Amino acid sequence: MARLANRLGVIIYCVWGLLHIAGGLAIMFAADETQQIAIQASARPPSEFSGISGEAVAGILNYHAFNLIWFGMFAIAVSIFYIWRNLQLGYWLNFLVLGSVEFGLVTFMLIPGNMKWTDGSIGLGLFFAALFLTSIGVFGQTRLLQDMKATRPTAKT
Repeated sequence: MARLANRLGVIIYCVWGLLHIAGGLAIMFAADETQQIAIQASARPPSEFSGISGEAVAGILNYHAFNLIWFGMFAIAVSIFYIWRNLQLGYWLNFLVLGSVEFGLVTFMLIPGNMKWTDGSIGLGLFFAALFLTSIGVFGQTRLLQDMKATRPTAKT
């Protein structure tokens, strides 16, 4: 059970990664800065972004897009090379790094109303589902082994 939960969590983390890679590429290759902002700030009217352009704005938006791509690749690599093998290091790396990404999303995009909750909740839901399942995989297996040792009958001499 714990192993299956762990493997499903890895798959969901990989989907989270692919979602963020796709989002980063969509932002990076959008036609102009206005469209780049509109992709992210889905709760705001596009008229709010008219006139926002320039090399500095483009650089900032492309840097953000690059970070989304990098976070997606990080999630996939850590999931495949660490969490798949049920290593706690991978669990904590994804928890801290991807949790920080989602915290920033909620704090700066969703709560202020810059992004629609329906858009932001996809990645957020994937993160919490993967975290829940890998928690069962990493810690449930350890707990299961401890419980088995505690209930094992001892030989009497």
